[in-house]
Amino acid sequence: MESTQWRPIVFTSILFGEFFFGIIINAFIFITTCMTWKEHRQLPSSDQILLCLALSRLSLLVIVSVFNSVLTFLPHLYFQANVMVLGIRLFFSYSSIWFGTLLSVFYCMKITNYNNTFFIYVKTRISKLVPWFIVGSLLASLSSSLPIYWCIFTSDNLDLSNVTLRAAIKVPNYSNLFLIYNFGSSPPLVLCCFSVVLLFRYLWKHTRTMQESVSPNLESHFRVLRSMACFFFLYISYYIIVNLTTTGLMRHDGPWIILCHIFTSATPVLHSAVLIFSISKLRRAFQSLFTKF
Repeated sequence: MESTQWRPIVFTSILFGEFFFGIIINAFIFITTCMTWKEHRQLPSSDQILLCLALSRLSLLVIVSVFNSVLTFLPHLYFQANVMVLGIRLFFSYSSIWFGTLLSVFYCMKITNYNNTFFIYVKTRISKLVPWFIVGSLLASLSSSLPIYWCIFTSDNLDLSNVTLRAAIKVPNYSNLFLIYNFGSSPPLVLCCFSVVLLFRYLWKHTRTMQESVSPNLESHFRVLRSMACFFFLYISYYIIVNLTTTGLMRHDGPWIILCHIFTSATPVLHSAVLIFSISKLRRAFQSLFTKF
């Protein structure tokens, strides 16, 4: 069997595995959060962010899976599918990134203490501000994804194979795509970086003052820090790879672009899995679920 024949099968199998585990993991987070909401008749601020994060990633997984299936099995429909779903995909991608960043900022504000007027103002009001931050994240995602339809697609003529007929199609302008993607994804990247650095600096100073005594709260704080650092490094890798795909240097039906799609699809799944093992409530629910089987 030639590589061109088995390659789509292998890549699609990997993408299907990512889709399957991503749906299970994010659905678990969504259902666990909803059960907490039903039990306590209210939803804590961190759970509000988790709920939005799980929903955005479930939607993103569905969109990406459909797009990758078209890319793998019907590469000749790549441009048409790209025009249709790129804006929707970008919206859920941006919202997933913003909610992940918002979760990091929330934990940073809850754990750390800095003698700064603005920091104290946000820290004392963070629970009341979370709904507004969620709305702001959705608006930022929408405003960053909508211009994609007007700014990156240009009309061009395409030679149909061995035929003199030429057809006008919409092709991506990669320069504009690169700029739009960086415009939408850079602000949450900077906020995530600041929150990780602030939390690391605070915990470093805190552990030095406490010397050898380690409290359970401090251990949970380090668990949160590991979760935030994991999200940050996954986000950096995601940011670099997506920027490579937006340069237009790789063939849309080549193996490297499909590998990039595999990694970008795996990034939110990996972070959601890390959240389950980092947040005590999700970890206990996950352990109790497995004890029943």
